[in-house]
Parts: sequence; C-alpha cells; structure tokens
Amino acid sequence: MDQSDSTSEEQKQQQNSKQSSLDNPLCDDGHIYCHSIDNFGCEAYESVTVTQVQDEDYFCDVNSLLTNNGATIKPTNGEDSLLRSVTKRIRLQARPDACLAGIDSAAQILNKIEQIRDTQSMYGKRPSDLYARQWESTEQETSGEIPSANGDVNGEVKHQNTSLSFSVMQFNTLAEGLSAGPSVQTPFPIMSDDSNSKGNTRQKDITRGGNNFGGFTKLPNPEVTLDFALRRWRLLEVILSNYDHPQEQQQPVIVNGDSSAIDGIGRFDLMAMEEVDRYHGFFEPALKLFGYSGLFVPKPSSPGTKLGWYSDGCALFWKESCFKLLSEERKRFNDGTQVYIVATLQHIPSAQTIVVAVAHLKAQNSDVNEKIRTKQADQLVASVHEVTTEVAAVNDVLVDDVPIIILGDLNSELSTGFGKTCVRSILNRNEQPKFWSAYPIDPMKTYGMYSTWKTRGEKTVRRIIDYIFHNKELHCTHVLSIPKETDVEPERLPGFRYPSDHLMIGAKYHLNRNE
Repeated sequence: MDQSDSTSEEQKQQQNSKQSSLDNPLCDDGHIYCHSIDNFGCEAYESVTVTQVQDEDYFCDVNSLLTNNGATIKPTNGEDSLLRSVTKRIRLQARPDACLAGIDSAAQILNKIEQIRDTQSMYGKRPSDLYARQWESTEQETSGEIPSANGDVNGEVKHQNTSLSFSVMQFNTLAEGLSAGPSVQTPFPIMSDDSNSKGNTRQKDITRGGNNFGGFTKLPNPEVTLDFALRRWRLLEVILSNYDHPQEQQQPVIVNGDSSAIDGIGRFDLMAMEEVDRYHGFFEPALKLFGYSGLFVPKPSSPGTKLGWYSDGCALFWKESCFKLLSEERKRFNDGTQVYIVATLQHIPSAQTIVVAVAHLKAQNSDVNEKIRTKQADQLVASVHEVTTEVAAVNDVLVDDVPIIILGDLNSELSTGFGKTCVRSILNRNEQPKFWSAYPIDPMKTYGMYSTWKTRGEKTVRRIIDYIFHNKELHCTHVLSIPKETDVEPERLPGFRYPSDHLMIGAKYHLNRNE
C-alpha cells in the first residue's frame, strides 16, 4: 500500500468515526438530535462537536470553543476548557419526558389537561380556567359587538373559502429553566460564577437551588403555579383551546378515546414559540399527536444551562394538513447569542409558497441592548429577503408577490425613548420587503393592548413586545382578543389562570393571490 492509499484509508476511518458518533442510538430517525445540533452548530459557529451523549441523563451536550471573532481555539497545555465568555453549551433532551409514557392519542392529552386544571383549582380558592378570549375582526365594529368574517357576532367564526385562509399564533412560553423554584431538582449540576486561576468554569456539585421562581415570588403558591410538571400541560391548553367558540374554550373531557370528538383540534395552522426548553422531550411529541410537525433551534448560550437546565430556543410548528415544509434555515444572530428560524412552507390548499420567520431578540431594556436588537432585526429581515428572493425565482413570480410572516418576541416596543427601535426598523422600511402588524401596537392609540404584564419582586411591567408581522400578500382578517384588565389576576402574569408571563397572540390571514 503506497502513501496515498494509506492517507485515503485514514480519511475513511476518520469519516466513519465521525459518522458513528452521530449515529448514536439516541439519535434515530425519529429524533435526530445530534444531527440537528451538529448541522446547526457548523452553520453558526464553524466548529462544534458532539462531546458526549449520556443515556442515563437523556441529553446531548455540545460545546463550541471559539474566540469572539469566530476563530476556532484549541486548548493548550492540557487545559480541557476555556473562559466562559467563549464557551458555548447546548443541552437538549434525547427522548420524550416520562410524563408522556403511555400517552399515544390526542384524547389522552386533553384528558390530562383537564386533570391538571382541576388540580390547580384546589389551591388558593382561585379559579384556574384560562382567561376568556375570542377572535376579533380587524375590519368591522358594530355597537360593541364583534362581527366575524362572515358577519356573525360574538366571536363565532364560520370559515368561508378556507382554501385561502389560515391562522397563526405567537407565544413566549416562559422556559422552565427561567422560572423553576429553589427546591426543584435540575437535570445537570449548577454552574458557578467563579473561575479558577486558569479561567476554567467550576460546577457546583448540587442539583437544587438554581432559581427562585424567576423572580415571580409575589405569585400565590408559586411552587404550584410555576411547577413545570403542571404548567407544561396548561401551556398546551393555551395552544389547543377553542377560540372559534368562546363558550367552549375549555376543552371537554374526551370519553373512551373517541377520536371523532377531537376533529379540528390543533386550531392554529402555524405556531411560533420562544423560551422552549422542552421541545424534544415534551412539545414536539405531544403536538405530533395533534397533527403538527416542527423545527427547533437552541440558543448557544442559554442562561438556563448555567442553572442546571436544558437550552431554550425558538420553535416553529405547522399543521401537516395545511402546510408542507420546503426548506429551512436555523441561525444565530451575528450580534448577541439569540437565534432565529426562516422556513419556506407550501400552503397545501392553495399550493402557494410562503416564507415564515420566528425570532427571539435580546432581552433587557437599555440603549445598548436596543442597538443590538436593531442589528438583529436588520439581519432577520435580510435573511427573510434572501430566502424570499430564492422562492420568487423558483416560482417565477415577483419578490413582492411572495407572502411573508414574521413572528417573535422582539423584547422591544414601538417607542422606547432610545431613538430608532428594532420594531421601527422592521415596520418603517423604505425598501422591500415592507411589513405591517396584525395587531395595533402604537401605545398612544391602543389603550388596553399588552403582550406581557408581569410583576417581579416589587416591579410591575406592562409592555407590547410580542408581534405578528406580514407583508402585502397577506390580509389579516382577525386577531385574538387580549384579556380584559379587570379579569387579570392581581399578580398579573403568570398565574393560576395563565401559565406564562407573555400572552399568546394570534391572527387569521387570507392570501391575496389566487383569487
């Protein structure tokens, strides 16, 4: 064997070795966690490797060691880690949560939701039913009554020409890792803020005490309200509730697994979610039973990982009977550690291709962070425009004729006092694509509107920071109403009647083409 043959054989061995690490039994065709992590990481950081897969802990742990400018760093002098500022960690579940064991139907999910709601109602002598909400027309108003798309009132919606219509929702779910109590056991050791002389991160050998309910200490019975073993089911209740018929918003118990009783459940055709840190373990397998497929992108430096939890990130779900995935990009912003998804989907009834983006921008209200968010918003729109241009070329249409939806928690308001905001950078563009908001968002003209209303410690904040944007190829016919101020619990969000500190917002759209 000559030298070239030897080199070729060595390369094959290396390739086989790398492939075998990705073909771990935990990374099967149904749940390709290591593959998706590695592919995402290589796109975002140029160098990410799967370092360990521990069956007993059900997670994939990925580290990326980079300088701030993106160049790969190799540890020297026997060091096995680098400064925290350049260490990226992604932790994902590798199989469904134990709470889903034995659950294989949508009817069982709905029965479980009913049980959890009843359990929470036993505490504090408070109601645990979700706030009443309904679809409101964006076009007509008559003497206090809200007409639907076909002229009915009281929020009843009877769809006409459904081949050109679909519904979307946007929901920051409040990550478990950012709201758990101090006595809750965490999946991983809690990372200390201390470093040794070599700059290596130390880990406390404990699995409790990593959080204090995310600061939501004013809530009644926070150990119940924020217990994710209960709260995860209430989040599903928000997603799956019947908003077409407000009087039937709470899902009835399904008796004897009667599947005919759940026809139509899975009411939103597109769903964007942020702060999701139980995607693979809970939301993806649970929503699959309701006819959804999804995408997920984890943050490379999720704050929850330092507290011993899984990485949170952005998710996009679509109803398989309404949409088909054509392509997708999962990326990290150049500024900050936040992430986003841009997907192209075919609307099956109309055969039209739309572009959908989901994003969660940098948190905390300050001039510096608003500048970062504005850069992130500019990058998001640029990515959307690039994908839209490709879609237009493939379908032989004008770029302006491709429908676009942007959904996300932008952590910014239309006006913040910091000059140009990321929201205005999206809505006040001088070039294509141009966008409009499904909801009225000008605080000077939208009394009563809010998307988050929370009390942490002694501070209460009420803001509009969650959005649904669209271009001219989509006509918004309805938006989901906001709970009345008088109905909201004194401690605001979250609470027994709502499982997140952000409201889920929704919109119904009509395609302007093909008419």
